[in-house]
Amino acid sequence: MEAANSKNILAEKLPISVGTPVQIEIDSIEHRFNSIFVGAVQNDFLIFKTPVSSHIFSIRTNTFAGQKMVIRFLACGTVYGFQAHLIEAVASPEKLMFVSYPDNMASHNLRNSRRLECFLPARMAINEKDYPGIVIDLSELGCRFSTSGVGAETFPDDITGNVLLNLLMPGLEKELKIYGLPRNIERNGKIISLGMKFQDVDDDVKTRIRDYVTGLEKALHGECAAAEE
Repeated sequence: MEAANSKNILAEKLPISVGTPVQIEIDSIEHRFNSIFVGAVQNDFLIFKTPVSSHIFSIRTNTFAGQKMVIRFLACGTVYGFQAHLIEAVASPEKLMFVSYPDNMASHNLRNSRRLECFLPARMAINEKDYPGIVIDLSELGCRFSTSGVGAETFPDDITGNVLLNLLMPGLEKELKIYGLPRNIERNGKIISLGMKFQDVDDDVKTRIRDYVTGLEKALHGECAAAEE
């Protein structure tokens, strides 16, 4: 997890919920085991189901007690990983593993930027012709614009150079002007959608988009947004 969008974070509050699948890698064993997170005592220990693919933990507990391991899981588009050690494995009343609570963990965001579904009125200018439509998803790096109805039949299949998006954000009286590079055009009958990668966006426009995306994300996915903060 040494990419540009990776980071180390304190593990006081783990961004994991009961039932989350995890992958466990044990030192000296060339195999990764799948398990499920079932609970924790904060700053004390974590509890996982003993991997069903192997009974080595419950059969030879004394052998593996204290064994170092790496645990990885996916939450809200981010891969988290941390080092820990096995405290104890029990077979009754359920086959469970008690693992040390991590001091910190590494994270790697799989998404270059948060892109959320939305419904924002917009106009796209291509070759000096305006196409009214809506922005159906939006991130800080780009969006997807959709248009249909009268005029859509003249929407070009091949677009060279930048396009101009006139976007009306909630609470604003004037449209934001955003230039960008066109990406994959999709046609579904009379409905056309076009991906757009923003170019040379003004700081004020960036801030407005970021604030809108963040607010929308918190409203739709409050738990994920809180875990990423």
